[in-house]
Amino acid sequence: MLPLRFSFRTRLVFWYTLLLTVTVLILGVVIVTVSRASILNTIDVVLEKTSTAVVNVIRLTPPTADDAAAVVLSLISDAPLHTPDTSVQIWQTWDDNGTITPRLLEASEKLTSPAMALDPANLTTTVPHSASLIFNGDRLRVLSIPLLDGTKSFGVIQMATSISHFEQMQQSLPPIITLAAVIAIMISLVMSIALAERVIRPIETITQTASHIVNAHDLSVRLPEDMADEELGRLIRVFNHMMERLEHVFNVQQEFIGDISHEMRTPLTTILGHLEIMQRYGVDGESLQSVHQAAERLSRTVNELLLLARADSGAVVVEMAPLDFDVLILEVYEQALHLTKNRTLKIILSPIDAVRVQGNRERLRQLLMNLITNAIKFTPDHGSIRLSLKAEANQAVLEVTDTGIGISEKDQARIYDRFFQADSSRAHRSENDGAGLGLSIAKWVVDIHHGQIVVHSVVGQGTTFRVTLPALPLSANGVRLPELEDHWPTKSRTSRDKDTR
Repeated sequence: MLPLRFSFRTRLVFWYTLLLTVTVLILGVVIVTVSRASILNTIDVVLEKTSTAVVNVIRLTPPTADDAAAVVLSLISDAPLHTPDTSVQIWQTWDDNGTITPRLLEASEKLTSPAMALDPANLTTTVPHSASLIFNGDRLRVLSIPLLDGTKSFGVIQMATSISHFEQMQQSLPPIITLAAVIAIMISLVMSIALAERVIRPIETITQTASHIVNAHDLSVRLPEDMADEELGRLIRVFNHMMERLEHVFNVQQEFIGDISHEMRTPLTTILGHLEIMQRYGVDGESLQSVHQAAERLSRTVNELLLLARADSGAVVVEMAPLDFDVLILEVYEQALHLTKNRTLKIILSPIDAVRVQGNRERLRQLLMNLITNAIKFTPDHGSIRLSLKAEANQAVLEVTDTGIGISEKDQARIYDRFFQADSSRAHRSENDGAGLGLSIAKWVVDIHHGQIVVHSVVGQGTTFRVTLPALPLSANGVRLPELEDHWPTKSRTSRDKDTR
């Protein structure tokens, strides 16, 4: 047999009502117990004050040698015995042949049975004692106070007052509290149902919205953020933010699939086309070169995708070490000259400051090459590309500036997206062109080096990429540390122009 399963709304109402019921019951028990103890304590205080007046009129008469059983207690006044609403008995005790025998000395006239002790069990008490008893059908509160001479008891005063009205009141409290509890529970049940409905409504809306998204495949659906306050309001805002992220990721995924399909289809088409030509007409050098170039482009795209995928999963281990960033820039500069050997471009090397950074040489080389090849791609012939490196406030500041076609403000927000290529129709195409992953990789390299990369571009005038990395300290005079001099190239670090025409 399957266990019963209740809805969240039912469980919420049940637990809320149960909690209130337990709270009311505990509160009722506390009220009855505390009120009874408080009232009895007040009665005991009144009886104790009255007993003081009785004690003040009692005198002790020592026994004589002739009569050891003589009365040893006496009263000088019986006025305190006639206090309204209070009954008093004075009992004397003495040691007669080793037996303690209580004897009534005085009693209030209002007692119907004066010779009967109000509290027989405490006639020989040596400490004050209070008790609630039934005496002649009446409920009494009795206070027994011993009369001591040192440690020996010579008598006891028992004072009592009726607590029948108090007991009746106490007996009426539980039904009143029970009735109030039932009314409170009924009201709370109605309120908890309404409260549960208000709490569940936004959750049901979220559930329906999520179901609609699943069934309709519509990631643009959002919840109104004014439908709930506080915690649920924050939940709705988080849900909407999550949907924005999901929609963005889905759109990027769709674009990614389309872009990668296009990027891979182009070299594959080239390879298949030339293979078909070679199969039909035989192998020739031009076809082999085209196949080789297409295969290199395809391999480069796959390697870049694998790198970014591993970077996303955190599987890329990048070892950092101190290195001379300026030396690395000079090395990349030589490679850039080789890349523009068939172009009429100027590669200008501005003054390069001696700067050391904590980084990975190959990843930083990849960063520089991606920025330079991007500048070469989007700079028309007869343009120029400038490299510079400055040390500013413990920072290494690299700038790659070109006089190319520029990037629009709308495209600047997406230049680091994978496969995004701004205005590629106006770019200079070559067999070395990438698949639009270079700036994505550059951004990743900057991030793992705890740096920043920003772009400033004006359409038709050019673009500047500014990379800022934390710099390591040099020597006190601001020049290269001595142990690094052997690695410094003999080429000048002053402004350097080279026209590759």
